[in-house]
Order: sequence, then C-alpha cells, then structure tokens
Amino acid sequence: MTGSNSKKTKTRFRRALGLFALSLAAAALLYRETKTLDTRDIPNTPPKHDTLDKQPFHSSPEELNSVTEPEAEASPPPNAIQDEAILTFDSEDSLQAFLESTRGEDIKILASNGTLRSARIRFNDPKLFASLTDSAGQVGFNYTLLTPFPVIPVTGATHAEFENHALDFMNVPRENQEAGKGISVAILDTGIRNHITLDGLQITQYDLSESDDNSDYASHGTAVASLIAGQNGNGIAPSAQLIDIRVLNTEGIGDTFSLAEGIVQAVEAGANIINMSVGSYGTSQALSNAIAYAESNGVVLVAAAGNEGLATLPYPAAYEAVIAVSAIDANGHPTDFSNQSSLVDLAAPGVGVYAAWGNDEWTSFTGTSASAPFVSGAIAAISSELNIPVNEAASLLIENANDSGLPGKDSQLGAGYTDLQRTLNSKTSYTDLATAGIYLDPVTDENGRYTIYLTIQNRGTETIPTASLDYTLSNGLTQTVYLGSLEPSEVSSHTLHPTKGELSSLNGYTVKASVRAGNRNTDANSENNSQEALFTLAPEVPIP
Repeated sequence: MTGSNSKKTKTRFRRALGLFALSLAAAALLYRETKTLDTRDIPNTPPKHDTLDKQPFHSSPEELNSVTEPEAEASPPPNAIQDEAILTFDSEDSLQAFLESTRGEDIKILASNGTLRSARIRFNDPKLFASLTDSAGQVGFNYTLLTPFPVIPVTGATHAEFENHALDFMNVPRENQEAGKGISVAILDTGIRNHITLDGLQITQYDLSESDDNSDYASHGTAVASLIAGQNGNGIAPSAQLIDIRVLNTEGIGDTFSLAEGIVQAVEAGANIINMSVGSYGTSQALSNAIAYAESNGVVLVAAAGNEGLATLPYPAAYEAVIAVSAIDANGHPTDFSNQSSLVDLAAPGVGVYAAWGNDEWTSFTGTSASAPFVSGAIAAISSELNIPVNEAASLLIENANDSGLPGKDSQLGAGYTDLQRTLNSKTSYTDLATAGIYLDPVTDENGRYTIYLTIQNRGTETIPTASLDYTLSNGLTQTVYLGSLEPSEVSSHTLHPTKGELSSLNGYTVKASVRAGNRNTDANSENNSQEALFTLAPEVPIP
C-alpha cells in the first residue's frame, strides 16, 4: 500500500512540475491578439500561426558553442534545479584542476565529463554562485528535463487518430524487415523495457538516471523504441540496432547535464542517430558542447518539438543542428498541441499511434514523442536501403517531405511530413502530381473572410510543364486553374475565401479538388490526385 501511495505522489509531482514548466514557458512568450473563431465543428484546427514569434529560438551555427553566462548575482530561473550549477572550462586540464582542488563541504561534485569539459555541482550557499565565475570559464544553471508535456485536448479540436496505420500513411514498404540494418539508433529517454515487439533486437543499455523506480511512465522509452524498430510491422526500421541510454527517471524527469552526458555516451557507443523525445526550456554550454560533439562525429540528432502548443521550441529541438519534429494527425493536418517555430524541420504521425507499453501491452500514443522516432527510424531505413551516410539520408528525407497544412515550408510542419517510399524513389525517374491538401486557415482577413488553401505539389522527380487543378464547390460548379510548370518538390496553391455565412450553412462548405499532369505525362500515383473536404462552422449560441 505504501508503494502505491508513493507512486501516486510522484505522478502528481511530475504533473505539477510539468504544469509549472509549461506556465513558465508560456509566460515568456508575447502573443499578438487574433480574432476569435468558433471552431467546434471545424476539424483539426491548428494553433493560430500568425501569433508566432519572429526571433529564431535555435542557436545559429556560429553560436552553437557559445551560451550566454548568467550574471553572478542572478537568481536561478524557476525551471532551474535548485542549488545546482554547471561549470564549463576552456580545457580538460582546467576541469581536472578544478576537480582536484575542490574538497570543501560547500561544493559537491555530482558529475563531470572530460569531453564536455564540464562539471555538475551542488552548493550549500547560494552566494557561492558568484564566486564560481572566478574558477570556471562559464557558469550556467542545470535545468529540469522532461518528456513532452502530456497532450491536453483543446476544447472543440478534433484530430483523426492513426491507430495502426501510421506506417501506411508514411508509405513504408510492407516488406521492410531489413530496413535499418547496420544502423545504430540511440534512444535517450526513460529506458526500454522488455516487450514482445522488441524480441530478438540487439539493444545495448546504459543508465545515467538517478532512480530505480518502476512506475508505468517508464514505458515511454519502450513506446519510442517500438516505433523505431518494433518487429512484425510495428517499427519503421526493424533491423536497426538500439542503444538505450536512460537519462530520465521512470517518472519522466531528468536534467540537461545528464542529457549532455547521454549524447556523449551515444556517440562513444557508436550511434549513427540519436532520438530525443525530451525537452527543456533552458540550456547550458555543456549541452551545446554535446550537440557540437555529436555533429562533428557525423551523428544525426532528432528531437520532439514539444506538446505545449507554444510559439517556440524546447531544447534540444531548439538547436540548429537538431532535426525538430512536429506532429500531424491521420488527415495530414497540423495539431493544436504541437509547438510551432520557423525552425521546425519536419512532421510525422503523432495522434493515436499504436505503440508498445508496459509488459507486452499496447497504448494509443499521442504527441511529438511519437513523431520524432518515426523520423529517426525513417533516416535509418533510408541510410541502409540506399547505402548512404545518415546525414545524406536525413537531408533526402526533408527534401522529399509531403506538403500539408499551409502551403510551402511553414512553422507548423516545416518542410512537410515524412514519406519514406517517395524518398527511396528520389533517385529514379517518375511523374507524380498530387493534391497535397485542402486546408482551412481559422484566422479571418480584414474583411471577415476565411481562407481555404488548395495545395498542389510535384512529388515526382520530373518537371511537370502543364499542371492544372480542377475544383468543385458546394454549388456544383467546377473551375479549372492552370498552374504552369512545376519543378520536382515545388508547391503551388489556389485560395478560396468563403464567408462565415457560407461556412455556417446547413450542409456546410464542400470542396473537391483534383490535379492533372498534362497529356504528355503519365502520373505514377493517381491515388493522391484528388481530395475532398467538408467544412462547417458551428452557429453561435445566444447566451441566456
């Protein structure tokens, strides 16, 4: 009974800590007011993209190895770990000299890492923080690290679930048992439990956490692993080798110094790809050094964009060198919970995805924690199937992403969502013109009208000289739009501007769209030529 109460207390603590971190991040953002839209009956409404901050949250490449030091007298931010600091030195010799000279009870060395040239310390007197600047090259805080905050549905928002169809949506070949062979993927998470879908896999394990608890949340890392390398049609790269590095305790809580150590451990263990379905709204020079170390060794880093619905990214997704992954639903639409930034790179399934959990159990996994491992697994599959380095595979995956939502690269989905077969076919010659999406922007213009984007994309490898779009509205009239020439991966769009009255009509507002590649081109994939969407706006209910 005592153990049960303890687990409940820890779960409540994690939720409280997560809510606190979320409120802190939200308080740091300045949102521009937008016109309120009743979207209760409009499916899959994303966050309002025009509230995005315009300042990049990523470090630029030249800033990657430089993190601003806090002022000596600065109070620790609320999401920093109390009475802890991370010291980063100019050389490993300087670090070693500090470690050898620190013997007092006022400062306790919790961990150190020569590759990072950094030490994690705890001090008894906050005034000691000021004196540390005289002994270290840089002094920074150690921040709380969490798995992305659990998804809380937004009132009126609905997202179609993938269930067990995520691999089909990403066009993963049915016969993919050899995918990922020879590629090592490190998973920095809560650890990987034994599960039937992971039987027979080569998994190397390291534990950098400070907890031996065995709560249900320990399965978070297992779920991530199953989406990367699950057997029998569950994983996208089932022949990949896994490196399990536990940087979070089983309540999903850790710190950024342990994450930095985990990255170094992954590189030294031979990882080609590092998956991090974790995040923190604070960083340090030690973490920047770890990211740079992995990048310099040719390792691809992938991280979840976060589930707070904010206009910024947590670290490590906020680093330029890290592929930041957002979530889409089963209609290919952006989700309201996924964080937005102009530096989101790619999207992948993240709503109601079936994943391993517990002892041979399964769960419906929602959040960017599910999206990131799909991208990590896809990179592993491409690298092994095409026999190319993982960095080249990652670039190829992004270049061949399927556009959705707002046309072109955007802050919701980056370049678009993952399409494995298209990427694998990118070295061949074929024609594929697709209706990429019919998307309603919930933000009205100055005249009170909405915008529906009919988006077309050349998903083949050949130029299409005479692309055209046919669309039919609720009134039955069909119109044709001639788009001209489209280069491979190029996106074009046509906009409609319905009124609130049209969207509020009894039968809703229907849009049917289809594309034609011209008489000279044979479309290799006619299944993606057409789409249909019905939009309805709930009528306003008078307040009594």
